[in-house]
Amino acid sequence: MRTEVIDPNRCIDPDKFPFITVTWHNRLLFFPAMFTKPIRKKTVAMVSSSRDGQYVTDICGLFGIKCVRGSSSKKGFAAFTDALEVLNEKCNVSITPDGPRGPRYKMSKGPIALASM
Repeated sequence: MRTEVIDPNRCIDPDKFPFITVTWHNRLLFFPAMFTKPIRKKTVAMVSSSRDGQYVTDICGLFGIKCVRGSSSKKGFAAFTDALEVLNEKCNVSITPDGPRGPRYKMSKGPIALASM
Protein backbone atom coordinates (compact mmCIF):
# COMPACT_ATOMS: atom_id res chain seq x y z
CA MET A 1 0.00 0.00 0.00
CA ARG A 2 1.21 3.49 -0.84
CA THR A 3 0.21 6.64 0.95
CA GLU A 4 0.93 10.23 0.07
CA VAL A 5 0.86 13.29 2.26
CA ILE A 6 0.15 16.49 0.37
CA ASP A 7 1.48 19.40 2.38
CA PRO A 8 2.74 22.11 -0.03
CA ASN A 9 3.07 24.72 2.72
CA ARG A 10 4.85 22.29 5.07
CA CYS A 11 2.32 22.79 7.84
CA ILE A 12 2.61 19.26 9.15
CA ASP A 13 5.60 18.90 11.44
CA PRO A 14 4.93 16.01 13.80
CA ASP A 15 8.04 16.85 15.80
CA LYS A 16 6.64 20.30 16.67
CA PHE A 17 2.85 20.07 16.49
CA PRO A 18 0.41 17.24 17.15
CA PHE A 19 -2.19 16.56 14.48
CA ILE A 20 -5.61 14.95 14.14
CA THR A 21 -6.26 12.40 11.42
CA VAL A 22 -9.63 11.11 10.30
CA THR A 23 -10.24 7.76 8.60
CA TRP A 24 -13.63 6.66 7.26
CA HIS A 25 -14.98 3.67 9.14
CA ASN A 26 -14.89 1.37 6.10
CA ARG A 27 -11.21 2.25 5.51
CA LEU A 28 -10.14 1.54 9.08
CA LEU A 29 -8.19 -1.59 8.17
CA PHE A 30 -5.56 0.55 6.39
CA PHE A 31 -5.14 3.07 9.20
CA PRO A 32 -2.18 1.49 11.06
CA ALA A 33 -0.16 1.14 7.84
CA MET A 34 -0.60 4.80 6.87
CA PHE A 35 2.09 6.12 9.20
CA THR A 36 5.76 5.53 9.79
CA LYS A 37 6.80 3.86 13.03
CA PRO A 38 7.92 7.11 14.75
CA ILE A 39 4.53 8.72 14.02
CA ARG A 40 2.62 5.60 15.13
CA LYS A 41 4.43 5.73 18.49
CA LYS A 42 3.08 9.27 19.00
CA THR A 43 -0.47 8.51 17.80
CA VAL A 44 -3.49 7.59 19.90
CA ALA A 45 -6.63 6.28 18.19
CA MET A 46 -10.12 6.94 19.47
CA VAL A 47 -11.84 3.54 19.31
CA SER A 48 -15.37 2.45 20.15
CA SER A 49 -15.85 0.94 23.59
CA SER A 50 -17.86 -1.88 21.99
CA ARG A 51 -16.72 -5.48 21.66
CA ASP A 52 -15.77 -4.86 18.01
CA GLY A 53 -13.69 -1.91 19.16
CA GLN A 54 -11.56 -4.32 21.17
CA TYR A 55 -10.47 -5.98 17.90
CA VAL A 56 -9.40 -2.59 16.56
CA THR A 57 -7.57 -1.84 19.81
CA ASP A 58 -5.71 -5.16 19.61
CA ILE A 59 -4.66 -4.56 15.98
CA CYS A 60 -3.55 -1.01 16.72
CA GLY A 61 -1.47 -2.36 19.61
CA LEU A 62 0.39 -4.65 17.21
CA PHE A 63 1.47 -1.51 15.33
CA GLY A 64 2.43 0.41 18.47
CA ILE A 65 -0.64 2.65 18.42
CA LYS A 66 -2.30 3.34 21.77
CA CYS A 67 -6.07 3.76 22.02
CA VAL A 68 -8.63 5.66 24.06
CA ARG A 69 -12.02 3.97 24.20
CA GLY A 70 -15.33 5.70 23.58
CA SER A 71 -17.74 6.84 20.87
CA SER A 72 -20.59 9.26 20.39
CA SER A 73 -23.01 6.76 21.94
CA LYS A 74 -20.82 5.27 24.73
CA LYS A 75 -18.39 7.14 26.97
CA GLY A 76 -18.12 9.91 24.36
CA PHE A 77 -17.29 12.78 26.71
CA ALA A 78 -14.62 10.73 28.49
CA ALA A 79 -13.02 9.77 25.17
CA PHE A 80 -13.14 13.40 24.01
CA THR A 81 -11.39 14.64 27.15
CA ASP A 82 -8.84 11.81 26.87
CA ALA A 83 -8.13 12.82 23.26
CA LEU A 84 -7.76 16.45 24.28
CA GLU A 85 -5.27 15.42 26.95
CA VAL A 86 -3.33 13.42 24.33
CA LEU A 87 -3.08 16.49 22.09
CA ASN A 88 -1.91 18.58 25.04
CA GLU A 89 0.86 16.01 25.56
CA LYS A 90 2.00 16.70 21.96
CA CYS A 91 0.77 13.36 20.61
CA ASN A 92 -1.44 12.81 17.56
CA VAL A 93 -5.06 11.67 17.62
CA SER A 94 -6.85 9.57 15.03
CA ILE A 95 -10.64 9.49 14.79
CA THR A 96 -13.19 7.67 12.67
CA PRO A 97 -15.70 10.47 11.99
CA ASP A 98 -18.59 8.44 10.54
CA GLY A 99 -18.77 5.43 12.87
CA PRO A 100 -20.20 1.97 12.21
CA ARG A 101 -23.84 3.09 12.35
CA GLY A 102 -23.31 5.80 9.76
CA PRO A 103 -24.34 7.66 7.91
CA ARG A 104 -21.38 6.60 5.81
CA TYR A 105 -19.01 9.39 4.72
CA LYS A 106 -20.79 11.99 6.84
CA MET A 107 -18.38 13.77 9.13
CA SER A 108 -19.36 14.10 12.78
CA LYS A 109 -18.57 17.27 14.71
CA GLY A 110 -16.08 15.54 17.02
CA PRO A 111 -12.84 16.08 15.07
CA ILE A 112 -13.66 19.75 14.41
CA ALA A 113 -14.56 20.34 18.06
CA LEU A 114 -11.34 18.65 19.16
CA ALA A 115 -9.23 20.71 16.75
CA SER A 116 -10.81 23.95 17.93
CA MET A 117 -9.90 23.40 21.61
